[in-house]
Amino acid sequence: MDDSDDSYDSRSPPESSTDTKPASLKSLFSVSMTSTKPVHAICAEIILVSNQLRGVEFTEIRGGFHCRYVSSMGYVSSMDAELGLAGKLIVEFGVLVVKVPLLSMHGIQFKRRSGATWLYKNKANEILRELRL
Repeated sequence: MDDSDDSYDSRSPPESSTDTKPASLKSLFSVSMTSTKPVHAICAEIILVSNQLRGVEFTEIRGGFHCRYVSSMGYVSSMDAELGLAGKLIVEFGVLVVKVPLLSMHGIQFKRRSGATWLYKNKANEILRELRL
């Protein structure tokens, strides 16, 4: 997904989020959560939760958000990790709002871009627990 023209850093809901159109989904089994709320409400909730989580930075992209989490852990598993400055673990992932086919619903889809798989899964689960959709 190319986010060069459509992204910006923000800590509050974008004014144009009401115009956001979700991507179509190929399979219902690839979503982590569904909601009947409108897209702008889902995006606002994702922004709210991301702002509350320590170490999560996000940028709005077409169809959702690009997230980056920098851990504050003191130990490192070199098997599946990308080290950033000062030996901290970094994981990047997308949180996409997608349209569920044949239903009047939207889904939340997570996609890991880079970094430790276990750290990505922990952070995605934490976001899912906090979302009120």
